[in-house]
Amino acid sequence: MTAGSPSGSARRVHVESGELEGTAEDGVAAFLGVPYAAPPSGAARFRPPGPARRWRGVRPAVQFGAAAPQPGSLRARLILGRSVPSGADCLVLNVWAPEGARPGALPVLVWLHGGGFTNGSGDVPALRGAVLAKDVDAVVVTVNYRLGPLGFAWHPDLTGDHANLGLLDQRAALEWVGRNISAFGGDPGRVTLAGDSAGAMSAAIQSALPGAGERISALALHSGLPRLAEPDAAADGVERLAAWLGVPVRALAEAGNDALITAAAAIAPAHRFGPVAAGELARGLPAPGALPTLLGTTGDEGTFFLLDERSPRELSDAEARTLAEALLPGDAAARYEAAARALPPERALGSRWAVAAAATVALFDEPADEWAATAPGPVWRTQYCRPATLWDGWLGATHTLDVPVLFGTHRSPEPARLFDGDDGVEQVSARLRRDYRSFLHRGVLDWPQWAPGAPVVRKVS
Repeated sequence: MTAGSPSGSARRVHVESGELEGTAEDGVAAFLGVPYAAPPSGAARFRPPGPARRWRGVRPAVQFGAAAPQPGSLRARLILGRSVPSGADCLVLNVWAPEGARPGALPVLVWLHGGGFTNGSGDVPALRGAVLAKDVDAVVVTVNYRLGPLGFAWHPDLTGDHANLGLLDQRAALEWVGRNISAFGGDPGRVTLAGDSAGAMSAAIQSALPGAGERISALALHSGLPRLAEPDAAADGVERLAAWLGVPVRALAEAGNDALITAAAAIAPAHRFGPVAAGELARGLPAPGALPTLLGTTGDEGTFFLLDERSPRELSDAEARTLAEALLPGDAAARYEAAARALPPERALGSRWAVAAAATVALFDEPADEWAATAPGPVWRTQYCRPATLWDGWLGATHTLDVPVLFGTHRSPEPARLFDGDDGVEQVSARLRRDYRSFLHRGVLDWPQWAPGAPVVRKVS
């Protein structure tokens, strides 16, 4: 990057497709909406990503690119903020880089956004990377990838031999980082892949794919571990989509993006699009590589699933039990009752706390411990327990609440109301970034590793 200009001025960098011009402020350069692959439009919509097109002259990189087509989510907007408008040209990433670093000098953090494989983007207010890049002294990259039926539909008549196009997008972004990040000051040999929720699930899958060791050196997984849909269920979902639109499966390739997103919303929750055991994953999830891993959850993950247009409110016991049946694996009633018995006194009369606690354990804590127990590399477990102040603490420490605190974006306009009146969150925010700095630069953290029989979980509050 060019150097020596005043704060707020232009910065230029050369990547494989041409020259980019971003901006710099407070010691951090930002390059936004950078294409890492060709737009998935026309015949390419249900095909793997192609190489980014070259451009002549200098391409401005001062505005976020389009988000992937999506229906929108009240839950995601509340915690992480609203995505920019969607569009077909959505295979873009954003880079924040401390100024003055020589090429290849700094570790790199690549972050995959969450949103249930249906919503979200790398530009939501919670994921703006300037503060994080400056405080951890690393290059921060956020990535957009295809979502919903456009990213995860699988059917031989629609996608042919291809599967999990959204995951292929993510890999293309990682490969772009490997080829280009040195120009921003990043070291392609020190790339930590991280994500929240579906982004964490994606990062875990990416770490187990062939050649992952050439793209990733460490993992940071926040509130998400992978699971795959069976091929028959995935194909049935595509057939439901076609039936709702009244067309043959093959004709979905000609349907508009808006129509596909609307149809996908209409057939949920009977079918939700996400990674499927097909293509490279036809034999299921491979064993993860021996990567240093930071594995995080929150203390009240399950309250996220209680959010709706009527929030905040208490649930009746009948409502809570119905929700438990829909959410929980195994004997949902037994899980709900066990969670209710274990509630602390201040929560014991709230049915919503019982179902939320059961979901936290079943969907997040248990999978995290199972992953930690089988991971061949070192694992550090952490649990974010500081509750949001919104609605008198109704959310507790809900799903992905730690993300804006980590990024230092918790005072930005959209997430700010979650933390209104909580001055102590500033210290917690700085502490999380100190942890990340250690992990990115040294590959270790300052509390004991998780181990079967000695499961150390550092609680952050």
